[in-house]
Amino acid sequence: MAKTEQKTHVIDGVTYVEVARKAEVGEKVIIVDRDSPQESYKDGDVLVVSFVSSTGIRSVDAINDVNFTGYISDREYHVLEPEAYDRDEVIETLIRKVDALEQRLAEAEEGERQLFRLFSRLDDICENLIDKAEDAEADIALLDERTGGLRKCR
Repeated sequence: MAKTEQKTHVIDGVTYVEVARKAEVGEKVIIVDRDSPQESYKDGDVLVVSFVSSTGIRSVDAINDVNFTGYISDREYHVLEPEAYDRDEVIETLIRKVDALEQRLAEAEEGERQLFRLFSRLDDICENLIDKAEDAEADIALLDERTGGLRKCR
């Protein structure tokens, strides 16, 4: 595998360091130099190792009509190693994120209540307008009845 500068990747909230070494079963690898354009994977894809051989690895994520075994040569991938982390720092970060999400939820719920009140007022206004329109129609019908001949004279 070609030696490259270490890169980091964040996957599901965990930071991984890209390392050029032989992978082990269960580890995540990232494709860095795909051998064939016919493969189901491409550069940048993250796959999980399910088998290790002397010249490469296998991953069920790499199986397709051309690659029945999911084989990936050692020169095509780098291993993703999770970075060490401070447990307390992670917990504090998660608490801050939960607090922020709870605040956003409270704001969304208040917005929902305001919308409900507005729609309720809108329903009342519509009902009032319908009642007035019906009253106006009745008044027009009554006036037509009372002035029956006058309208036709025009």
